Amino acid sequence: GIQYENFMAVANKMRTDYDFFHTSDASILPRGDLTVKGPLLRLFKPFDELFVDSQDFDDDAIKKFIEVSGFPTVVTFDADPTNHKFIERYYSTPSAKAMLFLRFSDDRVETFKSQMHEAARQLSGNNISFLIGDVSTADRAFEYFGLKESDVPLLLVLASTGKYLNPTMEPDQLIPWMKQYIYGNLTPYVKSEPIPKVNDQPVKVVVADNIDEIVFNSGKNVLLEFYAPWCGHCRKLAPILEEVAVSLQDDEDVVIAKMVVHFSVDYSKKIATDSGHTSVVEHLLRHYKRLRPLVLQDGTANDIPTDFAVEGYPALYFYSSSGGDLLTYDGQRTAKELISFIKKNRGAKAAAVEVTQTDAVEEEVTSSTPSGSIQDEL
Repeated sequence: GIQYENFMAVANKMRTDYDFFHTSDASILPRGDLTVKGPLLRLFKPFDELFVDSQDFDDDAIKKFIEVSGFPTVVTFDADPTNHKFIERYYSTPSAKAMLFLRFSDDRVETFKSQMHEAARQLSGNNISFLIGDVSTADRAFEYFGLKESDVPLLLVLASTGKYLNPTMEPDQLIPWMKQYIYGNLTPYVKSEPIPKVNDQPVKVVVADNIDEIVFNSGKNVLLEFYAPWCGHCRKLAPILEEVAVSLQDDEDVVIAKMVVHFSVDYSKKIATDSGHTSVVEHLLRHYKRLRPLVLQDGTANDIPTDFAVEGYPALYFYSSSGGDLLTYDGQRTAKELISFIKKNRGAKAAAVEVTQTDAVEEEVTSSTPSGSIQDEL
């Protein structure tokens, strides 16, 4: 009948990932049940409730039933190759990610696993996917996220709003902390290089901890580059940015700045090679480059604020002294074009706000300003 036809149609599409069988005698199946009345779909799996049934034989319903029911409530990142397909799928979904990393030799591991499953059950309606990883196997992936083994057991949440860390935690802290994340009571963790003690070069150095001060709160017109030291295009752009900065260094209302993000292009390859999870980690790297707001690039030096949609390097952004939206620079990477772009999009001089306050200030500014504005001199 139609149930059999739909079943076989789905089986033909999905048999590379699943084994399909049909029978008229349910008693011969593993964990067979003499009380089963057909037609019935039964999905067997080596995790969670071990098997689950459905009686919806619509072809789309069968496919969804297999995909949803055939995926672990909590994915395990360990040396077992049968888990690799689940790990890849875990990182390809757009949900927030809750990942618990610990040593599976820890005598509390079963308690942690139980708490993760309970958290997944209680928080199932919050679009969060759960994973538990053995640091001894997933160590390179662990390093990929910029974490330290000394912090395990560590719970990491990755979301569009940032990343959240709970290091050296106890099992009974897991669910309460996850609830605090859902309630919006946690502050995102931001990785940053130290703020430079001296920052007097023409191109200013920006790190995650001073990006607000230099870019958003300075009241100046800021051209900011995100770059990676290994990037050939970034190296080519460096002297051009230097030329722009030197040309405008007498203009107190313009700042040319740069932020380093990646340390090493070989880092992702090292993760994959050393962990033995090549396809899994490559998939992970591709996924997180797509989900830019999570800003967890390989060997990250500074986390990129979610205001910036950085997808490649170099990435140039402009923020006007007048505020408003960030502008992406997609023009030619020449000093002439960059200066023209700044001239076109810059805001009013910071002193212009004071001019409107008193006649005395206006008179002073008028008498001391030479003919033609700085903008016209660009």
